[in-house]
Amino acid sequence: MNFLFFIGIIVSTIKELRDKVKQLKKEEDFKGALEILEPLFQENQNSDEIKLELIETLFSYGYYLNDDWTLDYQGAIEVFKRILEIDPKNYRAFYNLGIAYHNFGNNKDALKSCDRALELKPDHKHCYYSKGVIYESMKKFALAMENYKKAKEIDPKFTYATHAIRDLLIIQENFADPGIQYMKIEKLKDLFTMSKKITIQMIQEILDISRTKLLEIILELGKNFQFKLDGDLLEINDNTLPEALDYLTGLNLED
Repeated sequence: MNFLFFIGIIVSTIKELRDKVKQLKKEEDFKGALEILEPLFQENQNSDEIKLELIETLFSYGYYLNDDWTLDYQGAIEVFKRILEIDPKNYRAFYNLGIAYHNFGNNKDALKSCDRALELKPDHKHCYYSKGVIYESMKKFALAMENYKKAKEIDPKFTYATHAIRDLLIIQENFADPGIQYMKIEKLKDLFTMSKKITIQMIQEILDISRTKLLEIILELGKNFQFKLDGDLLEINDNTLPEALDYLTGLNLED
């Protein structure tokens, strides 16, 4: 067989496989896409294109597990760790690994991962903001404030940090002991910040409220902040999220 012809067959096969990967990703069949890409990468480790496509597919899968209400945080952790095996200095992987650890309830490793991301990219405002969220969930308000302020120093117009600082000041002024209601609301705010969708049932369980109060909150989020219902899921509007978080901060859970 002519050598150039043989090379042409290989190139054509790789293109067909990558086209198949793109289709599987559109269908959110990330496992299927990775079953093609992982062996392809092992056979073509000098190909920057295949390496990049594998990493980006892993990111998409990690986001899916961590954010799209799949709630497989352990799976997301393993996916982001796999990216770091391929690219040990990928700050995005460390940052998202930190979020996955936090969602999984492991704040110690979450903070370590965020710190590693900041070593690689010191101006990562979202990482400082996420550290603030983690510390606030741990009731370490001084450290939370410190990180929110660092995020705002990097970008004075960073809306999430601005609102987080203001909310935390209100909490520190008005709540010597934040209490049960505050912790319920903060837990819901954390999920709103880190997710794209959340089940209606989960909102009710977190806030421990009546169906009447739940309906009142859902209607308010829809009317004033353009959140939408998709079956039993509430779709979070990123464009109005900061204002929605403000609404939740001042929420009274009593009927």
